[in-house]
Amino acid sequence: MAIENVAGDGVPLKFSAAPTAGTDAVQTVTVTGTPTGGTFKLKYRGHTTTALAYNAADTAITAALEALPAIGAGGVVASGTLSSGTTVTFGGRLGSLAVQLLQPVNVKLTGGTTPDVTVEDTTPGVTATGRGAALGQSGFDAATGTEYINTGTAYDPAWVEKEKHVQQVASANGAITIPNVGSKTVLLTKAGVAAMTLGTPTTAQNGVRITFIATTANAHTVTCATIGFNAGNDGADVATFGGAIGDGFSIEAYGGEWYVQPGTLFNVTLG
Repeated sequence: MAIENVAGDGVPLKFSAAPTAGTDAVQTVTVTGTPTGGTFKLKYRGHTTTALAYNAADTAITAALEALPAIGAGGVVASGTLSSGTTVTFGGRLGSLAVQLLQPVNVKLTGGTTPDVTVEDTTPGVTATGRGAALGQSGFDAATGTEYINTGTAYDPAWVEKEKHVQQVASANGAITIPNVGSKTVLLTKAGVAAMTLGTPTTAQNGVRITFIATTANAHTVTCATIGFNAGNDGADVATFGGAIGDGFSIEAYGGEWYVQPGTLFNVTLG
Protein backbone atom coordinates (compact mmCIF):
# COMPACT_ATOMS: atom_id res chain seq x y z
CA MET A 1 0.00 0.00 0.00
CA ALA A 2 1.64 3.17 -1.15
CA ILE A 3 1.52 6.21 1.10
CA GLU A 4 2.44 9.51 -0.48
CA ASN A 5 3.36 11.46 2.65
CA VAL A 6 4.57 10.62 6.12
CA ALA A 7 2.39 10.23 9.20
CA GLY A 8 2.29 13.03 11.71
CA ASP A 9 3.25 15.91 9.42
CA GLY A 10 -0.16 17.59 9.86
CA VAL A 11 -1.22 16.77 6.31
CA PRO A 12 -3.84 14.06 5.61
CA LEU A 13 -2.20 10.83 4.48
CA LYS A 14 -2.77 9.89 0.86
CA PHE A 15 -3.50 6.19 0.31
CA SER A 16 -3.41 4.46 -3.06
CA ALA A 17 -6.48 2.41 -2.06
CA ALA A 18 -8.77 1.89 0.93
CA PRO A 19 -6.64 1.39 4.08
CA THR A 20 -6.32 -2.15 5.41
CA ALA A 21 -5.54 -3.59 8.84
CA GLY A 22 -2.22 -5.22 9.52
CA THR A 23 -1.48 -8.75 10.73
CA ASP A 24 0.62 -9.70 13.74
CA ALA A 25 3.48 -11.99 12.76
CA VAL A 26 3.59 -15.48 14.27
CA GLN A 27 6.73 -17.63 14.06
CA THR A 28 7.22 -21.14 15.38
CA VAL A 29 10.49 -22.23 17.00
CA THR A 30 10.95 -26.01 17.17
CA VAL A 31 13.74 -28.15 18.62
CA THR A 32 14.01 -31.34 16.56
CA GLY A 33 15.90 -34.60 17.02
CA THR A 34 14.94 -35.12 20.70
CA PRO A 35 18.08 -33.71 22.34
CA THR A 36 18.73 -34.30 26.02
CA GLY A 37 20.86 -31.27 26.69
CA GLY A 38 22.58 -28.23 25.27
CA THR A 39 21.62 -24.70 24.31
CA PHE A 40 20.91 -22.41 21.37
CA LYS A 41 20.36 -18.71 20.75
CA LEU A 42 17.94 -16.68 18.64
CA LYS A 43 19.00 -13.73 16.52
CA TYR A 44 16.78 -10.83 15.42
CA ARG A 45 17.89 -7.80 13.42
CA GLY A 46 21.52 -8.18 14.39
CA HIS A 47 20.92 -8.82 18.09
CA THR A 48 21.32 -12.21 19.75
CA THR A 49 19.63 -13.59 22.85
CA THR A 50 21.36 -15.19 25.78
CA ALA A 51 21.71 -18.97 25.60
CA LEU A 52 18.41 -20.87 25.78
CA ALA A 53 18.19 -24.43 27.08
CA TYR A 54 17.07 -27.17 24.70
CA ASN A 55 13.83 -27.38 26.71
CA ALA A 56 13.49 -23.71 27.68
CA ALA A 57 10.06 -22.68 28.94
CA ASP A 58 8.02 -20.30 26.81
CA THR A 59 8.34 -17.65 29.54
CA ALA A 60 12.13 -17.87 29.30
CA ILE A 61 11.98 -17.46 25.52
CA THR A 62 9.71 -14.43 25.87
CA ALA A 63 12.07 -12.82 28.37
CA ALA A 64 15.15 -13.50 26.25
CA LEU A 65 13.59 -12.00 23.14
CA GLU A 66 12.16 -8.98 24.96
CA ALA A 67 15.66 -8.23 26.24
CA LEU A 68 16.78 -7.54 22.67
CA PRO A 69 16.87 -3.81 21.77
CA ALA A 70 15.04 -4.47 18.51
CA ILE A 71 12.10 -6.12 20.30
CA GLY A 72 11.70 -4.73 23.80
CA ALA A 73 9.07 -5.27 26.49
CA GLY A 74 5.72 -6.35 25.11
CA GLY A 75 7.21 -7.03 21.69
CA VAL A 76 6.58 -10.79 21.69
CA VAL A 77 4.73 -13.52 23.53
CA ALA A 78 5.99 -17.11 23.32
CA SER A 79 3.67 -20.03 23.97
CA GLY A 80 4.06 -23.81 23.98
CA THR A 81 6.95 -26.26 24.25
CA LEU A 82 10.01 -26.33 22.04
CA SER A 83 9.64 -30.04 21.31
CA SER A 84 6.15 -29.46 19.84
CA GLY A 85 6.83 -25.96 18.58
CA THR A 86 6.87 -22.72 20.53
CA THR A 87 4.82 -20.01 18.82
CA VAL A 88 6.24 -16.50 19.04
CA THR A 89 3.60 -13.85 18.41
CA PHE A 90 4.84 -10.34 17.71
CA GLY A 91 2.86 -7.44 19.19
CA GLY A 92 3.17 -4.04 20.81
CA ARG A 93 5.46 -1.86 18.75
CA LEU A 94 6.06 -4.85 16.45
CA GLY A 95 2.37 -5.59 15.93
CA SER A 96 0.66 -5.20 12.53
CA LEU A 97 4.07 -5.25 10.90
CA ALA A 98 6.08 -7.38 8.48
CA VAL A 99 9.02 -8.50 10.62
CA GLN A 100 12.23 -10.40 9.98
CA LEU A 101 12.39 -14.12 10.67
CA LEU A 102 14.12 -15.20 13.87
CA GLN A 103 17.40 -17.01 13.23
CA PRO A 104 18.68 -19.90 15.36
CA VAL A 105 22.41 -19.45 16.01
CA ASN A 106 25.06 -21.03 18.22
CA VAL A 107 23.10 -24.28 18.24
CA LYS A 108 24.93 -26.59 20.67
CA LEU A 109 22.45 -29.38 21.38
CA THR A 110 23.50 -32.77 22.72
CA GLY A 111 21.97 -36.22 22.70
CA GLY A 112 19.13 -37.38 20.50
CA THR A 113 19.40 -37.84 16.75
CA THR A 114 20.86 -34.94 14.77
CA PRO A 115 19.22 -32.32 16.96
CA ASP A 116 18.58 -28.90 15.49
CA VAL A 117 16.45 -25.76 15.82
CA THR A 118 14.06 -24.58 13.10
CA VAL A 119 12.01 -21.41 12.75
CA GLU A 120 8.86 -21.37 10.62
CA ASP A 121 7.11 -18.24 9.39
CA THR A 122 3.70 -19.50 10.53
CA THR A 123 1.78 -16.27 9.93
CA PRO A 124 3.73 -13.65 8.01
CA GLY A 125 3.27 -10.18 9.43
CA VAL A 126 1.46 -7.65 7.28
CA THR A 127 2.16 -3.97 7.77
CA ALA A 128 -1.00 -1.94 8.39
CA THR A 129 -1.81 0.96 6.10
CA GLY A 130 -0.53 4.20 7.60
CA ARG A 131 1.30 2.47 10.43
CA GLY A 132 2.94 5.14 12.57
CA ALA A 133 0.03 7.55 12.24
CA ALA A 134 -1.11 9.04 15.53
CA LEU A 135 -4.58 8.68 16.98
CA GLY A 136 -6.79 11.19 15.16
CA GLN A 137 -4.57 11.37 12.06
CA SER A 138 -6.65 11.72 8.90
CA GLY A 139 -6.12 10.20 5.48
CA PHE A 140 -7.91 9.67 2.21
CA ASP A 141 -8.18 7.13 -0.59
CA ALA A 142 -6.78 8.84 -3.67
CA ALA A 143 -8.82 6.55 -5.93
CA THR A 144 -12.23 7.32 -4.42
CA GLY A 145 -11.71 10.44 -2.31
CA THR A 146 -13.10 8.66 0.75
CA GLU A 147 -11.78 10.22 3.95
CA TYR A 148 -10.64 8.19 6.97
CA ILE A 149 -9.50 8.85 10.52
CA ASN A 150 -7.26 6.68 12.71
CA THR A 151 -9.18 5.54 15.79
CA GLY A 152 -6.47 3.09 16.83
CA THR A 153 -2.84 3.53 17.82
CA ALA A 154 0.33 4.31 15.92
CA TYR A 155 1.40 0.65 16.09
CA ASP A 156 -2.06 -0.73 15.31
CA PRO A 157 -4.01 1.87 13.32
CA ALA A 158 -7.76 1.40 12.82
CA TRP A 159 -8.98 3.49 9.91
CA VAL A 160 -12.70 4.31 9.81
CA GLU A 161 -14.54 6.48 7.35
CA LYS A 162 -15.08 10.02 8.51
CA GLU A 163 -18.67 10.84 9.33
CA LYS A 164 -20.40 12.49 6.41
CA HIS A 165 -23.86 13.36 5.16
CA VAL A 166 -25.25 12.11 1.85
CA GLN A 167 -28.56 12.26 0.01
CA GLN A 168 -30.54 9.63 -1.86
CA VAL A 169 -33.29 10.78 -4.21
CA ALA A 170 -36.05 8.17 -4.39
CA SER A 171 -37.92 8.88 -7.61
CA ALA A 172 -38.98 5.24 -8.02
CA ASN A 173 -39.68 2.21 -5.85
CA GLY A 174 -36.53 0.57 -4.54
CA ALA A 175 -34.14 -0.16 -1.69
CA ILE A 176 -32.52 2.34 0.64
CA THR A 177 -28.74 2.10 0.63
CA ILE A 178 -27.43 2.10 4.20
CA PRO A 179 -24.20 4.12 4.64
CA ASN A 180 -21.41 2.64 6.73
CA VAL A 181 -20.97 5.83 8.76
CA GLY A 182 -22.53 9.24 9.13
CA SER A 183 -26.02 10.29 8.14
CA LYS A 184 -28.27 10.28 5.12
CA THR A 185 -31.41 12.01 3.89
CA VAL A 186 -33.77 10.09 1.63
CA LEU A 187 -35.95 12.44 -0.44
CA LEU A 188 -39.15 10.73 -1.61
CA THR A 189 -39.74 12.50 -4.92
CA LYS A 190 -41.83 9.93 -6.79
CA ALA A 191 -44.91 11.43 -8.48
CA GLY A 192 -46.98 8.50 -7.19
CA VAL A 193 -46.66 6.41 -4.04
CA ALA A 194 -43.07 5.37 -3.42
CA ALA A 195 -42.69 1.89 -1.92
CA MET A 196 -39.22 1.77 -0.36
CA THR A 197 -37.49 -1.06 1.47
CA LEU A 198 -34.88 -0.82 4.21
CA GLY A 199 -32.48 -3.58 5.24
CA THR A 200 -31.13 -4.58 8.63
CA PRO A 201 -28.10 -2.60 9.84
CA THR A 202 -25.00 -4.35 11.12
CA THR A 203 -23.52 -3.57 14.52
CA ALA A 204 -20.63 -1.93 12.64
CA GLN A 205 -23.18 0.61 11.43
CA ASN A 206 -24.21 1.65 14.94
CA GLY A 207 -24.89 5.38 15.00
CA VAL A 208 -25.84 5.70 11.33
CA ARG A 209 -28.84 8.03 10.97
CA ILE A 210 -31.34 8.18 8.11
CA THR A 211 -33.99 10.87 7.66
CA PHE A 212 -36.93 10.40 5.27
CA ILE A 213 -38.69 13.44 3.79
CA ALA A 214 -41.65 13.42 1.39
CA THR A 215 -41.33 16.03 -1.34
CA THR A 216 -44.54 14.88 -3.05
CA ALA A 217 -48.02 14.60 -1.50
CA ASN A 218 -48.39 10.81 -1.48
CA ALA A 219 -48.82 8.05 1.10
CA HIS A 220 -45.30 6.70 0.61
CA THR A 221 -44.20 3.60 2.52
CA VAL A 222 -40.87 2.46 3.96
CA THR A 223 -40.81 -1.23 4.84
CA CYS A 224 -38.22 -2.70 7.17
CA ALA A 225 -38.96 -6.41 7.01
CA THR A 226 -38.21 -8.85 9.84
CA ILE A 227 -36.85 -6.45 12.47
CA GLY A 228 -39.33 -3.61 12.01
CA PHE A 229 -38.85 -0.21 13.63
CA ASN A 230 -38.10 0.21 17.36
CA ALA A 231 -37.47 -3.56 17.54
CA GLY A 232 -41.16 -4.01 16.73
CA ASN A 233 -40.63 -6.87 14.27
CA ASP A 234 -43.66 -7.59 12.05
CA GLY A 235 -45.91 -5.45 14.22
CA ALA A 236 -44.13 -2.24 13.26
CA ASP A 237 -42.31 -2.94 10.02
CA VAL A 238 -44.05 -0.43 7.71
CA ALA A 239 -43.85 3.35 8.01
CA THR A 240 -46.76 4.93 6.12
CA PHE A 241 -46.67 8.62 5.23
CA GLY A 242 -49.78 10.75 5.70
CA GLY A 243 -49.83 12.07 2.15
CA ALA A 244 -48.52 15.61 2.56
CA ILE A 245 -45.32 17.29 1.43
CA GLY A 246 -42.95 17.51 4.38
CA ASP A 247 -44.05 14.29 6.07
CA GLY A 248 -41.12 12.37 7.44
CA PHE A 249 -39.19 10.73 10.26
CA SER A 250 -35.63 9.93 11.34
CA ILE A 251 -34.11 6.66 12.52
CA GLU A 252 -30.80 5.60 14.06
CA ALA A 253 -29.06 2.23 13.90
CA TYR A 254 -28.08 0.42 17.07
CA GLY A 255 -27.47 -3.25 17.79
CA GLY A 256 -28.88 -4.46 14.48
CA GLU A 257 -32.12 -2.48 14.89
CA TRP A 258 -33.59 0.79 13.61
CA TYR A 259 -34.90 3.14 16.28
CA VAL A 260 -37.05 6.17 15.53
CA GLN A 261 -35.47 9.29 16.97
CA PRO A 262 -37.78 10.94 19.53
CA GLY A 263 -39.94 13.75 18.18
CA THR A 264 -39.18 13.06 14.51
CA LEU A 265 -42.27 11.06 13.53
CA PHE A 266 -44.17 13.75 11.58
CA ASN A 267 -47.48 12.61 10.03
CA VAL A 268 -46.11 9.09 9.65
CA THR A 269 -47.56 5.97 11.27
CA LEU A 270 -45.85 2.67 12.08
CA GLY A 271 -47.69 -0.60 11.68
